[in-house]
Amino acid sequence: MKRLLYIDCDGVTFDTESWAFRKMQEIGVDLTDSVAIRHFFATSDWSILFFLGGELDSSISKIKNLVDNNEFKNVFGLSTYSLYNAKELRSNEVEIKKFIYEKYLPFIKLITTPNTIPKHDCVKAKGNILVDNGLDNILGWVKNGGYGVYFVSNLKDMYPNCSNFIKPYQYGSNQPYYIIDDLSYLPDINKDIDNKEIETSYYGADIVIKNVIEKDLDEFLLSPEFKGLKKLPYFEKGDCYYDFDGVIVDLYGTSFLDISKKIQRIREHDIKMGKEKDSKDYLLELVSRDGNPWRFVIDCYFKSVDFDDLLKRCNEIDNARKKIKEVKESNIFNNVGVASNVNSYFNESCSKRDYLKEYDLNLFAIPRKIKKASGIPSISRRLVDDNEKEIKNILVDDTETKVLDFIEKGGIGVLFLPYHKFTLPDESLNRPYYIIGDIRDVYRVKYLALYQEKCLKYSHQKRLVFN
Repeated sequence: MKRLLYIDCDGVTFDTESWAFRKMQEIGVDLTDSVAIRHFFATSDWSILFFLGGELDSSISKIKNLVDNNEFKNVFGLSTYSLYNAKELRSNEVEIKKFIYEKYLPFIKLITTPNTIPKHDCVKAKGNILVDNGLDNILGWVKNGGYGVYFVSNLKDMYPNCSNFIKPYQYGSNQPYYIIDDLSYLPDINKDIDNKEIETSYYGADIVIKNVIEKDLDEFLLSPEFKGLKKLPYFEKGDCYYDFDGVIVDLYGTSFLDISKKIQRIREHDIKMGKEKDSKDYLLELVSRDGNPWRFVIDCYFKSVDFDDLLKRCNEIDNARKKIKEVKESNIFNNVGVASNVNSYFNESCSKRDYLKEYDLNLFAIPRKIKKASGIPSISRRLVDDNEKEIKNILVDDTETKVLDFIEKGGIGVLFLPYHKFTLPDESLNRPYYIIGDIRDVYRVKYLALYQEKCLKYSHQKRLVFN
């Protein structure tokens, strides 16, 4: 059976972690202090970490062989990044990792996710394989119905009699996962899974709505539930809005690389001119009154950039415009559009409108100083039999604060993380929003948002289908 294979980046594909921890030891970082470790990674130049760490045990050629042999349904790179980086010092971790994979592993797609989200919540674990050097990641994966492969570089020291890989429970232990030190063993592990069923369990959603959330999106599009959505009366359809930056195009990935290059040129110029003051410190001092130096640098960049040229250089995320057009033409929503905060001092709104025009999509341009939740309606009101009917609208955005603002205004918030599995809101984690990795998954959001309360009243033997 062909399964999806996810391979960790740091510690499995590239040796960034061991070099980083050796360096931390040298400079006296307390390795028991998680804040100090996060600070080290946040202030590190990840291009240096990759350069000094290098690939681990010819991993690139081995991953290429896995792809070429076509024994798996698909192969992905899977990497976490620190939100400490993204919100505070903002290192170049994500951009450098994407650049490395595009250059050296163009045959697989890299999926990145915040380190606050477990990997089994990022992508679908059930029935699929994760290779990781983090034991907590492996255990979480197995508990959610997946097949875990724990990567240990010194496996032969731990098990001298092991000739290839360790199977689950092989030595009478309670270890429910495989252990390897070489990616070449993965095809054999896949065959072993086929030959012997490993006990797994389903955690998470109530069994009543399991039919909706466990299906692949393509399966859901053929289901009675989806066909029923198309029969919704106009007063229950509502509107759906998509963010532009980070949902349609990877705007900030390209712009941050530009900014990094610009700062590097400033540093090189300072060195050439013999300046004693480090240019990075100079920038920090220059904008210390603002309290957010990166915001200052970003504003300067966007004031001077040619937005048409920037959009041409940006990568579109997973055929986003085509998929939004498909959602628009499905007739499940009254209105489908793109809502984006824009600056008034350059041609941002015009460039974005031109970018969407080819697919007949409308841009709702909201001034940057106005919150997105205040610029678009969170609730649609329709008059039905002399009574006002309210229906919640949907906002899909890659920024959590904007999603939460929209929910607070009464709408349905959806956090977009590329290639993330469909995830329900979870009150226990204080997460009131859905998470999707495919733009078209608003269909399932719409279905569950309208009928989830009814679903939970049904017995476990009944299946909810629209009348």
